[in-house]
Amino acid sequence: MAKDVHVFSDFPVVDTVTFNNLFEHQYGGVDNLILKDSLLITFNNHGRSRKGYQFTSYNLLTFENFSFFPFGKGPCEVLGAQTTGILGNQFWMYDITTKKFLFLKLKDIIPGESGYKENCVSLSIKKDKSKKFELGKGFLINDTTYVCTVIGSMLKNKLAKITLPNCEITKEYGNFNQDNDNKMFSLNRKAHIERSFFFAKPDNNNVVALAYFLTDKFEIFNLENNESSVFWGPHKIKNEFDVNKQTPNPYPQINDKTQVTYVGGYATKKHVYLIYSGNYFRKNLTPNGLNLASKSIYVFDWTGKVIKKIVWKEDVSIRAIAISENEDTLYAFDENSNYVVTSKLK
Repeated sequence: MAKDVHVFSDFPVVDTVTFNNLFEHQYGGVDNLILKDSLLITFNNHGRSRKGYQFTSYNLLTFENFSFFPFGKGPCEVLGAQTTGILGNQFWMYDITTKKFLFLKLKDIIPGESGYKENCVSLSIKKDKSKKFELGKGFLINDTTYVCTVIGSMLKNKLAKITLPNCEITKEYGNFNQDNDNKMFSLNRKAHIERSFFFAKPDNNNVVALAYFLTDKFEIFNLENNESSVFWGPHKIKNEFDVNKQTPNPYPQINDKTQVTYVGGYATKKHVYLIYSGNYFRKNLTPNGLNLASKSIYVFDWTGKVIKKIVWKEDVSIRAIAISENEDTLYAFDENSNYVVTSKLK
């Protein structure tokens, strides 16, 4: 459980970066970016449309691109891609609708290759009805071990280690004890845990960060000793929610005073880069009905030390970024222009 809550009020450094257009992305919006050497993968967002491809890979040297995993119920198709990542030399994703993991070798999604359908490996979840939860966002330790948040559950912990494909919970992390009342506990869990963002340290998957969507807190977990520390600031937001009683179980209802905090990010070996919004959820909505895009990035090291804030003057709004391994280049998707943009980092 969290042994410390560290409150901060400011950043020691504010860096202003300049973005330049890299290429136009023509396959919908982008929820996430994944970078591996010169391969940049976009997690595409088609809104309510069920057409097109869920992912596109780009060669950053030639700008050739290749789209894969179309919408559908077939063996190498998806209906509800939820989370994704890279495990060794494999790209993987979890489809929360069809309850399956899909795996591809990275070499099969390099632009110019065409054999990914033949080489796609599927792992279907075999969860019995007594397990009344869904797998949330997380990461794979290996092909059969998944660490994630858990959706639709009354678990008293924030994270779970789950053995696949039978979804056996073998360990839990981070006691979530905000309220002893079951209804309020369920509300708080749905509001804070199930909407959070999850990052594993690339060179040590026993260290993970959980960034919250509706409060400006993030939490660093050590999975070996089951300890964590919370870092809160600089705005110290405490959102309150209306209660939607139209469903069998109470649900937190976003209202006009609800502020969005962390909307995404990226992890390197040294730092956690968190995209901070601060927008009010229902004001100045974008055409897709969301208000998640950001004008700033907060940077912390893996001990939670506040490093810096990154801002920019251009009319660029982002909620998906990637950072080069040596941390000298920032890539982002600009929701205003549909361009992938880039900037040098100091």
